[in-house]
Amino acid sequence: MSSISQDFFKDYSYFTITRALSSVTSEEQAASIEIRKVLALRNKYMYIGDKEVYPLHHEHSQVITPDTTSTISIHKGVFEVSLTGVSHPVGYEDYLKDYKALLDCCEHRAVKSLAEKRLSELDRKFKLHYLLNSQKSKTLTSSEDIHTIAKVDTHIHAAACMTESQLLDFLHEKNTTSKDEVVGYVTTESGEKKLETLDQMCKRLGVNLEEFTLNQLGVRAGTDFFNRFDLFNASYKIGGEDLLRTVFLKCENYMGGKYFSELIHLVFDQLNNTPVRLELRLSIYGRSMDEWENLAEWVDKWHVSHPQNRWMIQFPRIFHVCRGKKENFTFENYIDNLFKPLFEATKNPEKYPVLSKFLESVSGFDSVDDESALEQTVGNLPSAELWNKSENPPYFYYMYYTYANIAVLNSYRTTRGMNTFDLRPHCGESGHVHHLASAYLTARGINHGIRLVVSPVLEYLYYLTQIGLAVSPLSNHNLFLPYDKSPFDTFFKCGLNVSLSSDDPLQFHRTQTPLMEEYAIAQQTWNYVTGDLAEIAYNSVLQSGFTEEEKEVMLGPHFKNFSKENSDKTRLTLIRKNYRDNCLQIEKEYIDALSNEGCLKKSRLFADIPYSKINVTYPDKGTQEDVEVIRKLEFWLDVRQKYRTYCSRIRSARKGLFHPNSRPTQVAAFDGGVFNIYTEEALCEKDKYHLAVVYCQECKTRFCAKCFRETHHHIYHSLLQLNCKKSFDIVDDEQFFGDYKALTKFYQSGPARSFCFRQLHVRSELFQLYHLLNEKIEANEQTDLKTDFDQTIKVDTHVHANRAFHPTDLLEIIKQKLQEEPDRVVVKKKEVKGVKYDSLTLKELFNVLGITQIDLHALNVQSDPSLVSRFDLWLSKYYPFGEAILKELFLSMNNDIGGEYLCSLLRDILFDRMKEMENVKTEYRFNVSTSDLYELEGWSSKLVDAGLIQPDINSYVIAIPRIYGRWKSMGLVNNFAEVLRNVFQPCFEATLHPNEHPKLAEFLKNVGAFDSPSEELLHEDSIDLGSIIRPEDWNGPEDPPYEYYLYYIYANMTVLNGIRRELKLNTYEFRPHCGQAGDRMHCAAGFLTADSITHGVTLDGQNTLQYLYILGQIGISSSPIQQSALYGGMEEPFRKLFERGMKICLSTDTPLHTHITKEPLTEEYASAMKNFKLSQTDLAEIARNSVLISSFPVAKKKDWIGENYAEQGVAGNDSGKTSIPDMRIAFRASVAEDEVRAYEKWLKNTDELK
Repeated sequence: MSSISQDFFKDYSYFTITRALSSVTSEEQAASIEIRKVLALRNKYMYIGDKEVYPLHHEHSQVITPDTTSTISIHKGVFEVSLTGVSHPVGYEDYLKDYKALLDCCEHRAVKSLAEKRLSELDRKFKLHYLLNSQKSKTLTSSEDIHTIAKVDTHIHAAACMTESQLLDFLHEKNTTSKDEVVGYVTTESGEKKLETLDQMCKRLGVNLEEFTLNQLGVRAGTDFFNRFDLFNASYKIGGEDLLRTVFLKCENYMGGKYFSELIHLVFDQLNNTPVRLELRLSIYGRSMDEWENLAEWVDKWHVSHPQNRWMIQFPRIFHVCRGKKENFTFENYIDNLFKPLFEATKNPEKYPVLSKFLESVSGFDSVDDESALEQTVGNLPSAELWNKSENPPYFYYMYYTYANIAVLNSYRTTRGMNTFDLRPHCGESGHVHHLASAYLTARGINHGIRLVVSPVLEYLYYLTQIGLAVSPLSNHNLFLPYDKSPFDTFFKCGLNVSLSSDDPLQFHRTQTPLMEEYAIAQQTWNYVTGDLAEIAYNSVLQSGFTEEEKEVMLGPHFKNFSKENSDKTRLTLIRKNYRDNCLQIEKEYIDALSNEGCLKKSRLFADIPYSKINVTYPDKGTQEDVEVIRKLEFWLDVRQKYRTYCSRIRSARKGLFHPNSRPTQVAAFDGGVFNIYTEEALCEKDKYHLAVVYCQECKTRFCAKCFRETHHHIYHSLLQLNCKKSFDIVDDEQFFGDYKALTKFYQSGPARSFCFRQLHVRSELFQLYHLLNEKIEANEQTDLKTDFDQTIKVDTHVHANRAFHPTDLLEIIKQKLQEEPDRVVVKKKEVKGVKYDSLTLKELFNVLGITQIDLHALNVQSDPSLVSRFDLWLSKYYPFGEAILKELFLSMNNDIGGEYLCSLLRDILFDRMKEMENVKTEYRFNVSTSDLYELEGWSSKLVDAGLIQPDINSYVIAIPRIYGRWKSMGLVNNFAEVLRNVFQPCFEATLHPNEHPKLAEFLKNVGAFDSPSEELLHEDSIDLGSIIRPEDWNGPEDPPYEYYLYYIYANMTVLNGIRRELKLNTYEFRPHCGQAGDRMHCAAGFLTADSITHGVTLDGQNTLQYLYILGQIGISSSPIQQSALYGGMEEPFRKLFERGMKICLSTDTPLHTHITKEPLTEEYASAMKNFKLSQTDLAEIARNSVLISSFPVAKKKDWIGENYAEQGVAGNDSGKTSIPDMRIAFRASVAEDEVRAYEKWLKNTDELK
């Protein structure tokens, strides 16, 4: 626990969770009772009476005298000591019952659900804590870093503690210096044993140590090791020779383990002057009782010790090998071989001085072998004295007898004033998860534990009890689990007591510092900061068997009462330590409260509130860097507001200059690529649309600059310079491009990216925590609402009219027309298949095209994997049967039959279908090609005549494709200004003179927005601020860049909206295709100019722009199904954008190509629900967003989502119409309000300091 004053934490961000009592279910209460029972079971095994089975390790200096009074015996596989104070553990039969009870708990459905929920909350809470305090943690200073802080490699095998290069160098050295040293015996053909030198042995084996390479060494783990423990064990054979392993890597050989000791001394030498400590593992097999004495004598003889090492003794689970053919050899005999020497040395250390001395440097015992071996995982097996079968006992059997004998041994040694031992077995590396259950009852800590991920109950229990896990991800990667699938990071975030260890450097590591290699790769893989690594290192010290006095040297004095001094020493920050301690305390309180009704009502964790709340408290002062970012965010939101509102009437109508007595008429004149409103006298009298700049007194005519040049070449007339004033002032192009460049620079700012990244992820974690805490309450509240999701209004805010139907709809109308009117002339004066025809009937056209197969396969309009990232191939899917002329005939308004077939598809199929689906509305997009001044009026008249103005179900969007370059190459336009004129002049004329353009005026009343679609992956040049090319002068073959298109569309729309607003007509929103692919800065142009955008995929990763879009509540119409079809390799960010509070909705884009059903928007929601794991409330919120983003009139929106929908927070939510519980809206509002309050406080405090 931390001893630091709570005042210390006022400079940090923190959060508290107040849980609603109503969120607690009877199932969870029952589950918590079961959890408390199994927590009590572990205590039963960790304590015998009031004594710890695994006491803390302390230094012992007193002289130990022989014990002459007690007797030692073994009974049913467990040693007994007849001495007062020596405790005896739980019996074998009780252990089997407890083990079975624990397994039952692990499989209890309610307990599993609760454990999963608790682990998820722990994971989310850590991420939120980390994000809130990551910036502050970086400012902490200390002389220590990850290289200098103490860390213990608590799981490393002595026989593999060196790296392969160290072993190779050692072999080369011995080949040079010790060729003639006798290393063993060889048996001759006559059966005679003969001494053999190293050189002779190598020659006999055919091994040349001098030329040995790392590859020939053969110890490095290969891909063939995966799930092959047998091959891993075989890798210890140097060069594939077991004899070389015996000579170099074993204690028991002719030389008494000399070479092995020298190798370990090399490793020990590397420990000097480093903060790394080891717990090397040596093996005792249980074959005979003299193994202990032999091992101790090897350590003593070769002085194999180091103050920075403690020994761990591993017992390989090889009873069946030790038994061999000895039918009377029982498991009790095996236990006798393992433990009797230890009891004897404890009883009479003077009789066994070498062993007694060695045991002082032993910290504990391990249990090793292949866990994946097939075995019985549960059952009433015979006790140890009765087990004489040839097969190996199962894991849980070994665990009990190892634990029980260590418990007695520790109790005996404690009464004798001697050091004690831990049990930290290999467990959960592979094999059955039940191994982890037996270790939960019996072990102080474990090695590996990665299989915990399979059992949420055990994982949660390991967290609550803080059982240490020494995980070796590099070892696991080669043997059982790829590194990227390692649960280590998940365990760490949840707060399990995890550390990193190397296991077998000989096989798995390449550097000379294997433990640091583990830390380095973990850091690179999981983006750990120093504080994370420091916590892992801190855990390793706690898990180790070093004494408390040694741990104080490593962690600082009184480390259990953690203070700033300990923090400086370990680099584990106080805020992190306090967070971990509080989390564990809260979790224990949570289980206690749920399991006791009385405690529940009194618990500080719960309150009688409608839903669980997360309250974030920010510090009073932000960092200077953060404050500067906030100021800039505020500035850019103000800039966006300028673009949204800056269209002021700067000139009222006045009498004309040339006709002072006439009533002034407003006209739209074109200048610099933008229309504006002037009096009639400002219009060029020759071309009738450009702004007049001169008045020729001889011609008595007003001219624009272009017309004047054309008509007065070498003619000199008397001129009057005109200075016609525009009516509406707007943001000019120089200002826009300057703002755009400045915004892109801000986007690239490191502090801004960091700050916005943090805030975005805080929002994600808050949402996920909210969802985790309130999922059931929210679902229940939604159930009580009178409207469900299916009844809510959903708008398909982005769908192209000529691709809005199902392929079978298109196929059906083609068949119908071929049957009903095969002789109708549908093509006039066109070239088809290289031949010019004056006319072609429908039947003749299909014959000329060679189309005989009329089915879906031949229609070939649906997407397939070959289209991914191929916009060119995607466009080819527009062509039914692969023929462009059929697209023109059936899917276009510009054809020789006046778009009749497309109108029929829309009216008779789509609109009729929508009338049946009362809750789905659409915003069909129609492309205006931009190459023809009269096109817009032409097809809008056809839509009106066809009865396709149906404002109750559809609002149109005029799409202005970014394809100037195509028209220029075809000679259809001369410059970019003509593109703009072709779109906007008809709109202005129909606005100012609706009687002259009645059908276009009628159509424009049913238009809600403008779009600008096209491919975004194309290369674009940037705009030079010093020499901006005006649209009249953009006459080259290349397309203008994206931001250029957006500005000039925005500018013309701004003036158009200004005059329409004055005339009390409907106005339009700008909702361009933006951020589907390509340059991410397209979204910057959209931020300045757009009301909302479609797609927005590239906002993912653009921390600054994404946060600005959220703060500005800029809507996004996302089409995940279409996005996947066209850009399948890109991750769809819909879920994360939604979590963070983006105003985002679902839309279909191109159902003809991408959707399977005839209800494409419903299909989109169903797909999103599955792929993004959305709840019904999530879907309802997305549906509401679709109405908010849409361009339907205010009256419609009030009818669909509530009279007060425009108000903020709960006041704007009519849950009876939206099916969104008020608690969801309140949560969204609270997140934004907490941020705003913090920012305002930081800005205020900073200003006061100034």
